[in-house]
Amino acid sequence: MSGELCQVSWIGKIAKVTLPAEVDIGVAAGVREELVAVVTQGAAVVIADMAATVFCDSAGVTALAIAHKEAASRGTRLSVVTGAAQVLRVLELTGLDLLIGIYSSEEEALAAWPSEARQGQVLAGEDLAGGNHALASEG
Repeated sequence: MSGELCQVSWIGKIAKVTLPAEVDIGVAAGVREELVAVVTQGAAVVIADMAATVFCDSAGVTALAIAHKEAASRGTRLSVVTGAAQVLRVLELTGLDLLIGIYSSEEEALAAWPSEARQGQVLAGEDLAGGNHALASEG
């Protein structure tokens, strides 16, 4: 399913997974698979970009929680970017915001990541928000 449901962009060992507008029971398994696949490919940092997501149900929350568990077991940091009040409310009500860093912008999330994960990975002038930077991860 990789690449069909979510857009994945890499810069070094930083991966951004752009989630669909609605993360519900119909797509949650695919979202979970995409996030876990990125983690198992060796990402040091994964951002679940929900900036365009306007709806997330309990299946979506479960997908994020499972991805977080897998990431944590491998030493990978998973963060979420969302601007939608409804999505943020669901993440807060379920307590997921206590496990996963939730940020209002990609820039805020990038600034919060450990410098060792970012060091040498993003070249001057490159950013994940500025377009398609689909680079192969370092192996």
